[in-house]
Amino acid sequence: MNPNTKEIIEIPLGIEAHRLAKQFAAEQDNPEKRKQVYLNTLAVYAVHRYLHWLQIETDFTKSDSWNPLLRCRWNVADLWLPTIGKLECRPVLPEEKVIELPEKVRKDRIAYLGIQFSEQLDYVQILGFKAAVEEAVSPKIISVYELRSLDRFIPYLERIAKKGVSATINVASWLQDEVDKIAQELSWIVLPTLTLSANWLGASETLEEIIREIQQRWGIELPSETINACKDYWVAGHHLRLYAITGKFPVSGIEEWSLLLILTSGDENDLPQGTQLQISDQREVLAAPELFPGRSDAYLFTYVVGRLDEIFQVTLRIMNDSLTLKPFAFEDE
Repeated sequence: MNPNTKEIIEIPLGIEAHRLAKQFAAEQDNPEKRKQVYLNTLAVYAVHRYLHWLQIETDFTKSDSWNPLLRCRWNVADLWLPTIGKLECRPVLPEEKVIELPEKVRKDRIAYLGIQFSEQLDYVQILGFKAAVEEAVSPKIISVYELRSLDRFIPYLERIAKKGVSATINVASWLQDEVDKIAQELSWIVLPTLTLSANWLGASETLEEIIREIQQRWGIELPSETINACKDYWVAGHHLRLYAITGKFPVSGIEEWSLLLILTSGDENDLPQGTQLQISDQREVLAAPELFPGRSDAYLFTYVVGRLDEIFQVTLRIMNDSLTLKPFAFEDE
């Protein structure tokens, strides 16, 4: 279940970890709730110990999972890092392949970590992490295959600590070479400059074909120079890949930027029925292409042009499940 390319850390669970887990679990009346609290406590303690080895400060007292009233009321496994923010340390039982996120933990988190337990609960493996700062609303389900390797975790925390969290996805910053690493830490992969005659491979080749078709069928005009990136998401248990093609038009009166979004299946199949790609500005929904029942399609797309001070909000939806991303902006400094 664990990709060999990922760094996975093993943490032993000693007497102190189990003492705290038993103490907190004993406060609960419901057997199912007792098990939940027990595992959550072990997961949080394991991450605390891991970060302690790395000399990263943690504070149990500001964590909901260590508050008797809050852990009784909610399914929380958070750990507070002073000056940085809250991590969510979600238990993963043996052979589980997805991590369900309760509603309470889908906000005010900087990252989610998958903590897989051994059968005997004598050790855990920290499988990896998912950055949580880029979406306005976090997903309900995370696949364990979606987790990023821990060798990217500390650089990610350092960035959050030093620069803080942006309120938008600033696509203009992708034009700067030094931003590539930051983009990748947030799971955005910056692709080669768009050249339709290029013989790209993999994701880029697929993107070239789709863009050519869109331009021929719909007459869409793209800036002469674009920056292109993609990111994988999970909605309603389905793997999706979102491409963002953006750039600034040559100066002619009011400066403008464009955003072409293309949503495909991350598994190279047709999109599931009920998929919708909605985009809006600060006033109204601008477009919401949707794959209705009875139709099959390899992608959905939407295209907008706005002034440099305009931002665009994007929501990915499959049936009754949805994921709203942080607004896209073009902050050209």
